[in-house]
Amino acid sequence: MNKLWNCLVELHRRAQQDYLSIIMNDLDFAEATDKLRKFSDSLPAMSKGEIQTSIPEANPGPVDQLTAAFATLKRDVAVAGKRARAKAREPLRTLEESRRAAVKRARQTSGLWWGNYNAVVNAFEQARRTTLRKGGELKFKRYDGSGRFTNQLKRNVLAVALFEGSNSQVKIGNMPTPAWQYLRRGERKRLQRTSLTATIYTRDGERRTVTWPMIMHRPLPPDCKVTRVVITRRKIGLKWRWNAVFTAQGQLPLLYSTRPALKCAISWMARAGGGYPCRHDYIGGLTEPRIYSCSFEPSYRFFPS
Repeated sequence: MNKLWNCLVELHRRAQQDYLSIIMNDLDFAEATDKLRKFSDSLPAMSKGEIQTSIPEANPGPVDQLTAAFATLKRDVAVAGKRARAKAREPLRTLEESRRAAVKRARQTSGLWWGNYNAVVNAFEQARRTTLRKGGELKFKRYDGSGRFTNQLKRNVLAVALFEGSNSQVKIGNMPTPAWQYLRRGERKRLQRTSLTATIYTRDGERRTVTWPMIMHRPLPPDCKVTRVVITRRKIGLKWRWNAVFTAQGQLPLLYSTRPALKCAISWMARAGGGYPCRHDYIGGLTEPRIYSCSFEPSYRFFPS
């Protein structure tokens, strides 16, 4: 997976060079960029009192004046860049289409299973958007032993189907009902030990699956729909730690209290409607539990067999 990521970084850097060569053809943008570069290069000399520059804005002065001059030059570059991109709209669109086609070819020739390469490409595109918006540089990744297997479940499988073993991608071993009812934590933890079987790749029509022992320390609602299962391997200290994260959607019933007021946060990460961890309040006096439509991601830990 790191090989695919590094290939995408190379494609991004190549596209960035072509992008700069296109917009630098605009004379106004090239002039504004050159002024900003010369002003930035002269800043170290300003601190030593050795100002030798032909730019009027770079004359020695208080720090606030230098800051205002720098902001003005950056604003000029931004305005000129916007005009340059508007003029070169068609070449830039062609460049982006060629980059996406190259990403598709790299994805198809990576040798990864479709669930894994989709996860790598999605993570890369999100990192690329953040880098382009905030500035910075995408870096290569070296192999350090960590990794992940991603299973995107088609048609959103019900959680109960994972326990029944009817799904070919992911299966969870059966667990006794008292696993969530014992008062003693040690007894609950003993009964919550099960197994997770997941597909890691398919080749020539043959599916390769791996089974891990797993501690399922919180239940999945049986009527929720599981959309994705991600199995990760990370090194913490001197030990390797495996985790499984189930992304599911459904109607999540929340507990209620008869007290005048009670606030509580659910134990897993809830994303109400679209994307951010949220905290639910339970207000006393309710006669029925409230139902929230959300997605949640319980994380389970593997234990050594």
